[in-house]
Parts: sequence; C-alpha cells; structure tokens
Amino acid sequence: MMSSVTVTLPEALARVVGRREFSVEAATVGQAVAALDATSHGLSDRICDERGQVRKHVLLYVDDTDIRELNGLETPVKSGATITVVAAVSGG
Repeated sequence: MMSSVTVTLPEALARVVGRREFSVEAATVGQAVAALDATSHGLSDRICDERGQVRKHVLLYVDDTDIRELNGLETPVKSGATITVVAAVSGG
C-alpha cells in the first residue's frame, strides 16, 4: 500500500534541484527514491548507483533509523514517515 512520505535532502542536493523537501507516494524507501525522479529528474541517480544500490557516500534514514539497520531500500514506509538523505563526509 502506498503511503505519503516526506523526503528531505542535504543542502548540497537541495541547491542542485532547488528544493530541500519533497512529498512522494511510496510503499518502500526504494520506491520513494525512485519517485523523486517524477519531480526532479535525475535526483535518484545522485542517491543510487548504476546497480540501484545506495551510493557509498549517501546515508538514508527512515525517521531516525538508518535503513542499513532495517531492510535497505526494501524498508517499508508508513504514511507520515520522513526519509532523510544524508551526504556522508569523509577525507583527511
């Protein structure tokens, strides 16, 4: 069943697409990421790689839980949930 969820982006991605927050209909995190392309073509490519996996430098949270601790992109989302995209920072 599809749910209305909010996806929030980090500042760097928000500058590229002109918005920080999106409302999408999805049953899973993966569907929510794919739905971002309906409002901002190419955004899902910045989150997922060519294999459809979350890029190494990107973290996704459903509410306050990292999807890596759940079922990854197959994690179900409930209506009203917030998916937060975080750009990991690394370097030395």
